[in-house]
Amino acid sequence: SCVRRIIKECKKVDIDVSSDLNLASFLKASPSPAEPTAGNGIASFDGLIDDSASLQSGAVLTQCTRFPFCLDPHSVAATWLPQCVRKLSPYMPASAFTRASTAGDDGPVIISLRDPRAAVVFEECLIFGLPVVALHAPSELPSYLMDVLRVRTLMQRAMSGRSTRLGSMAESEADSVSVASSMGGVGSESSKMFTVNLNGKEVDYNENFMLYMCCSDHHASLSPKVMEAFQVVSFSLEGQALETMLWRQALSLEKPEVELKRKALLSDLSMSSDRLSDFESQILSALVKSEGSITQDESLVKTLISVEESMRETAERVTNLRTAISEVRKASEEYRAIAAHGVVLSVVASEVAHNLGSHFFVPLVPIFMSIFNRTLGVSEAGNMQKRIAETNEELTRSVFAEIISRATDTERPLVAMVFALSLQKQQARLNDEEMQLFFVSDDTVAIWRKACLDRERPKPTSTAWLSERAWACAYGLAEASDTFKVLPDSLRRSEGAWRKWFEDRRPERLRVPDLDESLSRYEKALVIRILRPDRIHAVIVDYVKQAMGDFYLQPPANTLEAQASESRLRELPFVVHSEINTDVLGQLDHLAKLYSKHRSLEVVACSQQNQPAAMRLVEQARVHGQWLVLLNVELAPRLVDDIVQLVDKQAVLGAFETFTESSSRRPQSFSPASGYVDKDFRLFLVSQSGALPSPVVAYSKNVTIFAPANVKTFFKEALSSISHTMWSSVDTREWRAVLTAVAYFHSVICCRQRFGSSVLRSSMSASLSDFKAALDALQSFYDSYSHNPHSGAGLWSLVRRVVCQLGYVTKAENPQDAASVLAVAEGVLTEAALLRGFQLYPGFNLPRDLSFDMIKEYADSLPDEDQPEIFGLSEDAASHRSHLLSVEMDIVLKERNAAVPLFDDRSFAVMFEEAYKVAEDAEKKMPRDFVREDIIHKFKKLGGPSPLNIFLSQEIDRLQRLVSKVKASLSLLVQTISRNNVTAFSPEMTELITALYENEVPATWKEEGRISAKRFSSWLSALNERHRVLSSWLDRGRPTPLPIGVFAYPSGLLSALRQDLSRQLQLDDIESLHLVVEPTKCEETDSDKLNQYLHLNGGQNKSGLYVSGLQVVGAQWDTRRSSLQESSSPQCAVPVVFLGYDKAAPNEGGLRIPVYENTEASDSPLFYLPASGEAEDRMWKIRNVFAVAGKYWK
Repeated sequence: SCVRRIIKECKKVDIDVSSDLNLASFLKASPSPAEPTAGNGIASFDGLIDDSASLQSGAVLTQCTRFPFCLDPHSVAATWLPQCVRKLSPYMPASAFTRASTAGDDGPVIISLRDPRAAVVFEECLIFGLPVVALHAPSELPSYLMDVLRVRTLMQRAMSGRSTRLGSMAESEADSVSVASSMGGVGSESSKMFTVNLNGKEVDYNENFMLYMCCSDHHASLSPKVMEAFQVVSFSLEGQALETMLWRQALSLEKPEVELKRKALLSDLSMSSDRLSDFESQILSALVKSEGSITQDESLVKTLISVEESMRETAERVTNLRTAISEVRKASEEYRAIAAHGVVLSVVASEVAHNLGSHFFVPLVPIFMSIFNRTLGVSEAGNMQKRIAETNEELTRSVFAEIISRATDTERPLVAMVFALSLQKQQARLNDEEMQLFFVSDDTVAIWRKACLDRERPKPTSTAWLSERAWACAYGLAEASDTFKVLPDSLRRSEGAWRKWFEDRRPERLRVPDLDESLSRYEKALVIRILRPDRIHAVIVDYVKQAMGDFYLQPPANTLEAQASESRLRELPFVVHSEINTDVLGQLDHLAKLYSKHRSLEVVACSQQNQPAAMRLVEQARVHGQWLVLLNVELAPRLVDDIVQLVDKQAVLGAFETFTESSSRRPQSFSPASGYVDKDFRLFLVSQSGALPSPVVAYSKNVTIFAPANVKTFFKEALSSISHTMWSSVDTREWRAVLTAVAYFHSVICCRQRFGSSVLRSSMSASLSDFKAALDALQSFYDSYSHNPHSGAGLWSLVRRVVCQLGYVTKAENPQDAASVLAVAEGVLTEAALLRGFQLYPGFNLPRDLSFDMIKEYADSLPDEDQPEIFGLSEDAASHRSHLLSVEMDIVLKERNAAVPLFDDRSFAVMFEEAYKVAEDAEKKMPRDFVREDIIHKFKKLGGPSPLNIFLSQEIDRLQRLVSKVKASLSLLVQTISRNNVTAFSPEMTELITALYENEVPATWKEEGRISAKRFSSWLSALNERHRVLSSWLDRGRPTPLPIGVFAYPSGLLSALRQDLSRQLQLDDIESLHLVVEPTKCEETDSDKLNQYLHLNGGQNKSGLYVSGLQVVGAQWDTRRSSLQESSSPQCAVPVVFLGYDKAAPNEGGLRIPVYENTEASDSPLFYLPASGEAEDRMWKIRNVFAVAGKYWK
């Protein structure tokens, strides 16, 4: 781009310039040996890639008069600058070092701008004119550096003639900068000495001072005023340049002798080419000095003949060298496939960081050598093609492991998906436009909405089930991709099929209506991502598994030994991100015994107070080759800055084993990076994730250790809390079974919140202290066991009572959580644990030998990853967990793509129009009002103010209040919008418009009574259904069966029934009546069978009610056996149920299913539905199967 700009500018002023202008060769012409090299010395390009772009960047850097600002995402400049600056440093007389403490080295000072002592380092470098390589340039430079830049700018202006005296400076600059004439100072004898106010201190500014700024962010930007002192030089490697660099690194590892030969040939070729140039110069010089006829000048002729022979020999040698270099290159060309794959992975890593956040960026070039070295070790050395394929596969996995180590649980599948898509894009199997559709943001959806309106493609009225966002996304897909052009028309044409697909619990298992055969796997995933974002987790898992393999979905190993090998431990420092309750020190101590020469580990708990002492221990450990662990390192910011210096030096100077310091011109203040480093030194930084600066994370090996999160870990942890003494003291098999079952019960409760049925999810948690309290109580109970003997069911009942009431139930946040704990206790803490073949869950039988060692072996046999069946749950539980993860992933994507919605007047107008249509249509569908006089008249026909009639009256009053409120709101909305009376829009009106536009129920309407938890269209249908049932009861008497789900307060129906029956039986004590629940074998829709059943069982004369509308959640009701069975549907209907009251208490044994008013299950159950099937009772209890009153509740 720099060359193109130069060519363009030359043509503007009519300067002829060739299209193949080589800026590198133009700028890096060597000066005459006799010329001084101060300020513009001979540049060394060793270490740079010899492609045009890199050489041009190096040439620009060595020739620019302003401070170079290097955009260096691959650490190319940071690695090359030290040796380059040694060539560029001017000659300094010995007197210049009289104030320095060391002498002899001419290398640059390398420092991070994050170092709090950077100002002191800059002070000494300014005085003595030392070059500085500053790493990690921030977006806002520190104030002391701003003063330095102002001086540099003034010097440039003075040299260019823009400023002839200091008095022309702005007043603000004159306060901080002054000029004084001094003779005999550093530099030329007549030069001016500038001074700068550095943090309140006047400091001499040496003209030879040079600042090289490096920034790893390729998109970094500074203010224009600051950039006046800098020359931006990009060292970003892309395409061929990066491939060449990786190719040579691969050769240096795999075929070092070939790479050495290539370098020797190149050096020889360079010398031979220089000789040819010298010969040409000799000929030209001889021709210039010749007088008269050339042919008569014998000395000239002899010279030409001699030079011709030498030139011929040299030319032949150059040709032979080029042929040899070509042959060497061909011999090693097969390794270019690995380098090309490395380039692809570098771009993929950048794509992941771009789409998910900069903390995922992996600087591939600095770590490529170590990764490549590891990958070669695992690939087969025979077949070259197979070796390259295996190396590329292992390289892909290693890079993915580096990226995924920075991800949280929620981000991990998302990172795998982006990695897979980016890799396919680089392999030309996916284009960028298609990939970016997966990351659609809110502002993009807003643009799509506006496009729908501008092109008059509003959402069809027949698709009320489809949200405005989903329709806009469908339209956007059609506009963005030819594959989806027919999607909007398909939604209209096949509305029934699309609605079934859209409302299915797992649409990814269904065929996409009309489009399934024409869509690729990614395009099907894209449809789910756009229309059903709540299923994104399941789609990602399936897509990555098919496109990449199971490896990319496996959870990371939870131990340091599993995540690190000896070769990987050589990377320094080794950053360990740990969660609470992880045994990091134990794992590190084990590794130290395996790999450390001292076989020991030094541990320091960091704090703000002990930072100096901790740094001294770091210095001591690296000299003696010790392994040092710094805990809670994020609490010691000064220590972290020192470590940043350490890491920066490693990144710049290479492997730490070879990093030694013998600086002669380095200031004393640069102590963190000074001193000898033993090759066995290892530094482990233990912190919470995200607590360390990016340079430490980027140039270190990152390992994340997660806290225990599965039943196996918690079970083993609980068993370890049981002492051998306690186990030996309970010498009966029954009591040992009790302890084992309680430990497993604790483990299930700890992990139970990760799973649940489709709508039920326990939110409580338990700790090890709860289990220890239960152990203490059981020990006390056992001590009194001989005095108060219990066995069998009685013993286990007492155990359940003791364990649950101590802490597990009291921690429950709501009644349903408490019921969940009790249900798990009834399923696990049971006398069945003593039976042969007892299973804590399917597939794992409790061993007959309940010795302590056998129980521990049993715990080790449990799987590492929990499945729903470990809690007695069905596939539905895993589906619900996938839904929860999808919601969390969608939040991550929205945070990544956060933007202000693009609403303009046109968008608001269309929103009002859509809300107007919905409100106008809803007005027509609203039920008629109840008339009070008619209600009183009809009540008399129903028998007067009986308890059930009073309940009916209360339900009608509640419904009428809601109907009146809804009608008034809709009427006001229609009138306001039709009159365009914008000033009448109150906050409530705005909320109403937004809700109707999004097909949601306004919050103020929900407060008026229980109708439905679904969208507005379903809510309106439920409202009309309630009105129909209440009107039918009022006009024709109580219907049979009575749909219990339509009432606002179903509990009031049970209370009214109890009061009514107590009056019929003339009982004084209403509490003596007990609820009787009897499920029938009649479906609500089978009226003939129901009438026959009523005729045989007393019909309406039976003391009670027949109700319908119950839905079982988490199972299916077997009508024939009145029991539960597995189900693939989230909710299954229950047949008609009889509710009555009797003086005799019902049998409460067996399985009893709680029935709640809604799926939130936060209140006490309305009643319990009995079910048969004793063999499976325990699993249904653990599963927490329940029923809900009402089909309109999701």
